[in-house]
Amino acid sequence: MRNFKKLMFVGIALLFIGITSCDKIKELTEKDISTTISETTPLIMMKSTSMAYSTIDVSINNSKTEEYINHIKDVDIKSFTYEIAYFGNEKNIYEVTATITAPEIEFGTETIQLKKAFDNRTIFKITNTAALNKPAKLLKKGKKVPITLNYKTNDYGTDEKAEFKIKITMDVNVTVGL
Repeated sequence: MRNFKKLMFVGIALLFIGITSCDKIKELTEKDISTTISETTPLIMMKSTSMAYSTIDVSINNSKTEEYINHIKDVDIKSFTYEIAYFGNEKNIYEVTATITAPEIEFGTETIQLKKAFDNRTIFKITNTAALNKPAKLLKKGKKVPITLNYKTNDYGTDEKAEFKIKITMDVNVTVGL
């Protein structure tokens, strides 16, 4: 019985060493890289059409990831935000309906007062984490992901057009094999 207890203790100790060794091997063979993808696009909404859209191609290929781009194991989008980076019409307050999409994904729709959002530096957050998994899978494959910004309004005041810029920002964690 005493030998059995010793054997059991040795077995548990070996199992513990094996499990912690696997974690250490993983640490030696993988690296996590945190990076930010940030793009700005201009939009001009004409009174005659009441809408504007723009597509931004986002990619994780940047100075932090370029040497590992062929060894990506996982991509996790930690946050996705957008904001009004410029608003060129000071006279009127435009209310728009903004929809942000990617292939086969709608991240959500938000009603925005452009001037107020610009003046207050409001940051709009995409909170649909399930939707963020789809572009993460495309980014993992090294593909560019087209993010489309759609804006519609009936609120022009007296201006013939509304000019503004949208900035999108994604905080991303990229796991690469070494």
